[in-house]
Amino acid sequence: MAEPVIVIDPEIIGGTPCFRGTRVPFKNLIDYLEGGHSRSEGIITSQDRVKILLDECLPLNLRHSFPQHEVHTVQWAGLKGKKKGELVLAAEDAAYDVLITVDKNLPHQ
Repeated sequence: MAEPVIVIDPEIIGGTPCFRGTRVPFKNLIDYLEGGHSRSEGIITSQDRVKILLDECLPLNLRHSFPQHEVHTVQWAGLKGKKKGELVLAAEDAAYDVLITVDKNLPHQ
C-alpha cells in the first residue's frame, strides 16, 4: 500500500491532519471545495487513478470533487460504524489507496 497522502504528526501543526511533506492542513481542501471551487482550479494532481475512501464524518457530495479517481463513502463500502483502527484495516484489505477523514484521534486508535 502506498504511503498516506494525509498525515497526523504531533510535531507538525500540533497534530492537525495535513498533506504529507507539507504544513498544509487537509481542512483547507475541504473548505476550498465547500466554498464552491473545483479541485482543478487550484490543486495539481497526478494523472494516476487512486481508490479513495471517504469517512462518514465528511460531506457525501465530497466524492464528486475527485472525478478522475475512484471514490467511495464508508456507507457505500459497507464500513459505516467501524472504529477508526478497524476502518483503517478494512480500507487496506479493500485496497483503498487513501482514507480521508478529519478525525484527529486516528493515530491513537
